[in-house]
Amino acid sequence: MASKLSGVSIAKIDENRVVIPKNANRRVAWWRVTLGKKITGAKKVRRFFSKESEAKEFIELTLESKQVEGHEAFILTPAIRAEARRCQEMLDAAAAKAGRRLSLTEAVGFFLRHALPHGGTRVFKEAALEFLANRESKNLKPRYLVNLRSQFRRLETEFSTTRVNVITSQMIESWLNGLKGSAKTRNNYLITLRTFFDFCVKQKWCSENPASDVDKAVLDEPPTEILSVDEAARLLACAQDDAELLPALAIQLFAGLRRSEVCALDWSEVRDDEIEVKAAKSKTRARRTVTIQPNLAAWLQPFRQITGRVFPRSEDAYNERLNALVIAANKQGAAEMPPLPLITWKRNCLRHTAASMLLAFLKNDNLTALELGHGIEVLHRHYKGLVGKVEAARYWSLAPGAVSPIERIDSAGQGTLDLPALHAVES
Repeated sequence: MASKLSGVSIAKIDENRVVIPKNANRRVAWWRVTLGKKITGAKKVRRFFSKESEAKEFIELTLESKQVEGHEAFILTPAIRAEARRCQEMLDAAAAKAGRRLSLTEAVGFFLRHALPHGGTRVFKEAALEFLANRESKNLKPRYLVNLRSQFRRLETEFSTTRVNVITSQMIESWLNGLKGSAKTRNNYLITLRTFFDFCVKQKWCSENPASDVDKAVLDEPPTEILSVDEAARLLACAQDDAELLPALAIQLFAGLRRSEVCALDWSEVRDDEIEVKAAKSKTRARRTVTIQPNLAAWLQPFRQITGRVFPRSEDAYNERLNALVIAANKQGAAEMPPLPLITWKRNCLRHTAASMLLAFLKNDNLTALELGHGIEVLHRHYKGLVGKVEAARYWSLAPGAVSPIERIDSAGQGTLDLPALHAVES
């Protein structure tokens, strides 16, 4: 028999969906709650529950809502209202961790921002194509773009069809941890991913940058390695008849230009007393001029041209020529009696050598940093104290016809080369 109170009735229902009379001894399959028009303000509503406690809880919630909200409480179905209450209970439990109250509106907004971003959804390979097109339109350096395309080919093997708005920090970190390569390689990919997801956020394809929460690997900074004066002399002696290689080699050794800068340098930018490194050709995108020291002027004189590339081939070809030069110089050294030590090629050693030697000789941090195109902090961290002034004096005395043999001198520099007159020209 159904029991009734104030527009609400509750009845026991058997397996055949028949109301069980009050005194009948039949198994209860469901508890049926009926909300009459007096409660809903419209048509009656029925709900079925497997437990009497659930049915009574529903009645209790319904009457509370009716008292507070009137008929508007029934715009939402009781099931949705019950679910909302459970969701709010979960948010209340999480509020302690968040340190503030969390609302259903906030939770729904968070879901919609992440699941249905305002700019629509893109899978990784689609977003990558648009990102690369954007980078290509920014007048970035060709070598950077080549490296970028190479990185994305590798990234797409993992994330190709994954929507960018569901990629998490954990997914990125897991992929980076499985990446074969050095810690620097890992950091390079992370930098690229941070830039990529910044782009995706601006396009509103995702609401946040998951890569920004991934930490960079800690790098052990390798020591700055330079050539000795004798090694530089041997390379110059071996290359002094090579009209294609020698000017670029001498400019790196005595003007400290970066490899990319010297390979982009035109003879029209090599003046009588200085070299202009144009902003478009500089790594830092800042124009600078570099003083042509007397010994560099002597090395360049036989090969000067009005226009045309100083090194007429690619950076890769330049690297190959330098490698071949080291092999040839070592072969010549092995034929000496006694044999000369092997020259071991060091990363960026031509620029590092020029920087260290210039700083040691000029003893002028600001001028040296200006010539090299970077800050004082970098100068001190990489180059300060690597060589002494006597060794630097020998270095700046290296000129055509005087590079082989190189007279060794002691630390006091007694009875040897005169100190060269380096130009200190502010630019």
